[in-house]
Amino acid sequence: MLGFGRTRASCQLSLYGLRSLAEDVRDLAEHVAKDKKITLGGHDWGATLVWHTALWFPDLVQGIFSVGTPFIPPTQIYRSLDDVTRSGHMKNLRYQLQFQGTHISDEMAEEPKIRQFLNAMFGGRGPQDQVGFDPSRGVIFHNLPRLNRSRLLSDVELDYYVSIYFQNGKSNLEGPLRWYRTQAQNYLDELRLLLKPVKFSMPALFLTSTLGEISSVKMTEKMDRYFDNLTSKEVDGSLWMLWESPAAVNEQISTWLKRMVV
Repeated sequence: MLGFGRTRASCQLSLYGLRSLAEDVRDLAEHVAKDKKITLGGHDWGATLVWHTALWFPDLVQGIFSVGTPFIPPTQIYRSLDDVTRSGHMKNLRYQLQFQGTHISDEMAEEPKIRQFLNAMFGGRGPQDQVGFDPSRGVIFHNLPRLNRSRLLSDVELDYYVSIYFQNGKSNLEGPLRWYRTQAQNYLDELRLLLKPVKFSMPALFLTSTLGEISSVKMTEKMDRYFDNLTSKEVDGSLWMLWESPAAVNEQISTWLKRMVV
């Protein structure tokens, strides 16, 4: 995924649009799988890319699964995320307004702060149960130094993530943050998808979490209309169910693969 991990983090924002990123997946699949169809799955932004790769290149994909991220269909009318959330809808996505700006990059410029930021994103809490991240607000900077280490990560794992996002004396957060800055570009690209009914013909699996801080029930309850064959399952946990309930997630994916795809 462009901008994440050790991938090239281009400064060209257009490369972070979902259509461009889907083309990256297509090119990689053609190189690895040759002329075979692929089964594609992802979590969080990875899941968003899964949905859109299947929309742009349906002949490439034989099955898709998303962990935690619902499908949000293209629309004819553009409304900024700020407008949508101010009207009372999708308030749990207001954190993305903060991520679209430069505040996080400006604040998280040193290794200790990168560590605090990542710990907060993985649910670290303070002595009085303070949080460092709220989906309706974003990162709560003054709480970051107060947080205990997240129970989801060991010290070794947190050290590794820090080493990825702080390299050569500087932060590498700008790459991932660029994914949040392409809403208008995605809207314009996706107008082409609306020239015909938006429909997934391949089997699809959607795993939602019991806590659902990011993906609310209202965001998921109308997904069925866009799929010929959608399986929805609930897993105990939060957005981080891959860490909280890995066995349950793997069981659901394995069962679905055996029944629907393989």
